[in-house]
This record gives sequence, structure tokens and C-alpha cells, in this order.
Amino acid sequence: MEEAAYGDRNVVLLSSTQSRWSGFPLNRQGVLAKGYLKGGAPSPSHSIVLTVAGSIGVEVGGARGQRRFVAGPGSITIWPKGFHLRWISWTSLARPCEAINVELDAASLAHLAPSEDALADVALTHEFGIADPTLAALVQLMEACATASGRPSPPAYRAPSRGGTSTRDPQSERCSGP
Repeated sequence: MEEAAYGDRNVVLLSSTQSRWSGFPLNRQGVLAKGYLKGGAPSPSHSIVLTVAGSIGVEVGGARGQRRFVAGPGSITIWPKGFHLRWISWTSLARPCEAINVELDAASLAHLAPSEDALADVALTHEFGIADPTLAALVQLMEACATASGRPSPPAYRAPSRGGTSTRDPQSERCSGP
């Protein structure tokens, strides 16, 4: 995506690349008061966005037309792989506005849902600002695990090792926040 009007980029407050987290890539961002992105190529991976603070009015232009929604604390937006976003604009309605973005990369998904699993063929669809307390809690748990000092991620979220299986460490079965 190419950032256009309204200036600066969102501020990254936390990135899993700066930790020992080996699960799904994630970051927490402070959302700008206003913004506009012009779309480009279809989304390369699935992603889940959880609004954790503030609220934001969003307008999206995609292959199926325009959609407006409000994302407040606890709301989830799902961008499936291949979703073609033509443009998106937003305005913060309550500040500060923060969101956690989790990228569901193919290697981790394949590890968690092997091909013989009935869920392996389930496709994600786009969802805008929905309420899903279970998924919201899972995203917050992943963020807590990613920020936990000096602990590797629990096996359930860990990407496969080079041999194709996750390494199991009984001491890291449990993960707590900071």
C-alpha cells in the first residue's frame, strides 16, 4: 500500500520483530488522527486488526464497493489474503487510538491447521469492526506473550522449526504479560 494524503505514518508502539516472539508477526500502532491509503496489490497475507483504545471512523473502497464502519475498543477487522483494497480513509473519533495488527503468515497457519485438519480448507472473509470477544482476548494474549521479557512463545503460537515441527519447551508452556 502506498500512503497518500494527510502526512505522517502511524506510530509503531510495539513490534514483535523487536522481541523473542516466534509466533505470528504482530505490531501495536498509535493511529493518526486522519489518514488515507491508496491501495495497490491484493493483500499478501491474512491479517486481524484489534482496536484496543479510542475509536475510529473508517471508510473502505474495495472490489465490492464502499463500506463505512466505526471501530471502537475490542472491535475486530479481518483482512483476508488476496483482499483488494482500492483505498481506505479514517478519522479518529476518540483519542488516543491504538490498534494491534496480527499477520497470519502461511507457515504458522499450516503448522496450526495441517492439511488433514478440517479447518485447513476454511477461507477467511473480510469483516469490518465486528465484536468477537474471544478473538479479541486471543490477540491481546498474543501481544502479552510477545512483550513478555525473556520468554519464548508458547508452542500453540510458535512457527514451525526448519524441520517442520515446533520445538516444545515445557518451561515456556505458560506465558504471562509484563
